[in-house]
This record gives sequence, structure tokens and C-alpha cells, in this order.
Amino acid sequence: MRIRKTRKTSSARKPSTLTAREFDVLNEKLDFLVQRVAMGSELSELKKEVKEMEKKWEERFKLILEAFDKQSRLLTDMQMVNTGAAMQLSRHEEWIKLIAKKAGVKLPA
Repeated sequence: MRIRKTRKTSSARKPSTLTAREFDVLNEKLDFLVQRVAMGSELSELKKEVKEMEKKWEERFKLILEAFDKQSRLLTDMQMVNTGAAMQLSRHEEWIKLIAKKAGVKLPA
């Protein structure tokens, strides 16, 4: 079994010099990290905007549903009124025919 010797390191490190290639690699990594952080903040802002838009659309959708419901109730009410008017008209026609028959008046067909 081979025993590795460990070097004692002092708490004060000597500044190391970087080659141009190492500097470029570190610079690229730093740029990547900065872009990721910027992208993260942009994504959180985008999420907020999407949530706000979703709330607006939900409100609009609710208003549209309420408008459809109101129109549906109005149509139902109109149908009931028209049905009642049609029944009343039919009754009046029968009365007119009955009165004309008793009066001896011939109505046109």
C-alpha cells in the first residue's frame, strides 16, 4: 500500500498566475453564470406577467360567461312571453269565431 504525502498548506495562498487559455475558460464560465442569473430573473418576471395575464383572462372569461347567462335568461323570458301571447291569440281567435257564428257573420278563411 502506497502512502501519499500531503503537503501542508498555509492559510495565506500565493496569487497564482493564469495562462491566457485558462483566463478565457474562466471568463466564459463567468459569462455563462451571469447569463443564467439574468435569465432566472427574466423568467421570474415573465412568470409574474403570465400570472397577471391569467388573472385578467379569468376576469374577462367570467364577465363573458355572465353576459351569456344574462342573454340566456332574457331569451327564456321572451320565449315564455311569446308562448303566452300565442296562447292568448289562439283563444281570441276562437272567441271571434264563436261571436261571428252567433251573429251570423261569415268570416273570410
